[in-house]
Amino acid sequence: MSDRAERVRAQLVGSHPFGQLLVVTPIPAIFEALLLAGWREYNGTSWWRRATLGEVEVVLIPQGGGVADLGLCTEATTRIELLGYAGSLSPTIQIGDIVQPSATRLLGSRMQHPLTGGTRNTTIVTTTHLLAAYDAGAAELAGADVVDMESAHLASSVSRAGGPVPTVRVLITDRVPDRPFYNPPSGAPSSLRRRRQDLVDEFVSEIREGL
Repeated sequence: MSDRAERVRAQLVGSHPFGQLLVVTPIPAIFEALLLAGWREYNGTSWWRRATLGEVEVVLIPQGGGVADLGLCTEATTRIELLGYAGSLSPTIQIGDIVQPSATRLLGSRMQHPLTGGTRNTTIVTTTHLLAAYDAGAAELAGADVVDMESAHLASSVSRAGGPVPTVRVLITDRVPDRPFYNPPSGAPSSLRRRRQDLVDEFVSEIREGL
């Protein structure tokens, strides 16, 4: 890692090295759930919140492309997993499903980045802002199953930094275009809160089993 990358990381999350696994999430409720599960938050003056449990670190990132900066500032030996939200682009993927894609690409690009541990031939496309998928044409979204705002930024930056292929695990919160996030059906918020906890519990269970 370059001196510049070390200085950037120190500003973003502090200078303490990451452990074996770095978990990033743009969802404050997921970060808080992990604190309740035993992670301990660092005290400091860095921009982004960070917590630790043994060799597993968690960072609360901003939504969107900011995660690319962190991906470029990680050790080559640190595995990274993204826990977040996504929208479905497929009639077979429902709101409340938890999905692990096998590849990601940026909206408008044909270049795909592999993801570890995902369901085979499941692609997540990354947009620049919340409404981009709703405004995109069918050709731009073709071949993708779900849509988010972070995964392609993360995967491309980690690849540039020479790190291990990341993992992405997302909770489906809406479906493009017929069940938008801004008009949730009755009962959806409480149902999604339960499924969000299921996502966290699933991750924590794997960590405690040593996966």
